[in-house]
Amino acid sequence: MRVKNHMEIEKNVIYLLVTFIEGHDRAEKNVVSEEIDDAGRKLLEESREQKRRAQAWLDKQPPELVDFVRHEWAIRVLLDAQADQIGEFQNNGIVSDADAHHMMHDLEHDMLMTEKVDNKWSLKERKKSQVAPAGVQNA
Repeated sequence: MRVKNHMEIEKNVIYLLVTFIEGHDRAEKNVVSEEIDDAGRKLLEESREQKRRAQAWLDKQPPELVDFVRHEWAIRVLLDAQADQIGEFQNNGIVSDADAHHMMHDLEHDMLMTEKVDNKWSLKERKKSQVAPAGVQNA
């Protein structure tokens, strides 16, 4: 089992915070669009407070890492939606099984490329964060 380094753990925490905030945003939109009682208003207040706390923690993180995670998350959401759409097209007979297979193959390639970009970025950031001996600059 591979042990994650500090930056990978930090990135995972940021990923969780970003998705946590997004989930609360979506849930709040659903609740606000409906009439709610006192219990619902209390739940909405608690959700907003949790979201504020998550955002405050997120604001303390390196902005370039937060931006990277947000972009990576958006890409993954889009790729996942595309996979769902291909499956729906296939189930409804809009595309053949063979065409759906090729589309999914291309999509898997895109997902692998996303992983490669993530790995390259992580490696670059890891090198950047390493402390050089006195009198020597990081390359």
